[in-house]
Amino acid sequence: MVTKKKTKFFKSLRFRILVILLILGIVPSAIVTQLMISNYEKQAIEVKVSEVSTQCAILCNQIIKENYLNDSSSQSVNSKLELLSNVYGGRMVIVDRDLKVVADTYHVDEGRTLISPKVVKCFKNGEVTNYRRYGQMLEMAVPVKSADVPQIQGAMLVNISISDIMATVGEQEQMAMLLTGIIVALSVHWCCLPMAFLRFWSNRWPVLLNPSKILLTDIRKMRFQFRIIQKQSLLRMHSIRCLHV
Repeated sequence: MVTKKKTKFFKSLRFRILVILLILGIVPSAIVTQLMISNYEKQAIEVKVSEVSTQCAILCNQIIKENYLNDSSSQSVNSKLELLSNVYGGRMVIVDRDLKVVADTYHVDEGRTLISPKVVKCFKNGEVTNYRRYGQMLEMAVPVKSADVPQIQGAMLVNISISDIMATVGEQEQMAMLLTGIIVALSVHWCCLPMAFLRFWSNRWPVLLNPSKILLTDIRKMRFQFRIIQKQSLLRMHSIRCLHV
């Protein structure tokens, strides 16, 4: 009996309406939310990269003015490097034209030779390279050059954190999942509510649930009563005839 009821439910119109409501509610909302989240992530990263590029360009001009590539004892440049490294949660590495590390905010590779694809591409093109993303970090290279000298004098390899952006993206994904759950709950509620309404009122007025069945029952009752009346009339006529005889 339970199996038959389940099969009957899956073949019913109510189940089909529920599936249609779920599809129409979940699929569009999932697509829209994913597009919005990915668009936000892309724009937030682009804004952060533009901000870091501007700060690095200002710092590069200061490096040229104070001849930092030949003398790395400038306190103003060092303090600015440490400040940017702390603000953006990353690492700043400055190399000269021989790819020798002049300054490293982690103080790990100072004096060593740094061969990085981003730095090599920066020396080759003379422009800020496109960022490379790995995990929750971004890496890019900024040229250190003077407006009076066309040749690049050095480069700055920048690694910044985007953990704050990814945390916001995670919160938005949780909100999207909550919204999807609300849509599912409302779809089920809207599908089951009319049936519950009909069941409730059918106990009071059964004609709401199955009017044709009630009508057939009334017709049968009327037929039965008519037959009884007809039999009674025949009996009366028969008794009258007997009296006359």
